[in-house]
Amino acid sequence: MIPRFSPLHTTRKQSMDIGWLFFRSLGYLIARDNVTIAIAAEQNDQKKYRDITLIPSGSIISISKLVASPSMEFVVLFYC
Repeated sequence: MIPRFSPLHTTRKQSMDIGWLFFRSLGYLIARDNVTIAIAAEQNDQKKYRDITLIPSGSIISISKLVASPSMEFVVLFYC
């Protein structure tokens, strides 16, 4: 079963009971909507990103901000 399509995927405990693997990723939060969340591992002096990871929004269990400023958000994502 794929987490993002599962109607049961509502809590961490339910996900653990099903047996999904969990992941943590760090990065600059560059996009977020109902389908995907995009984070980038690097940002250069010209505010350009690289090494971008897309994660299905339905797989996200939590998002914790590590750095918040008007120009960027650096976050840790916990997902399955």
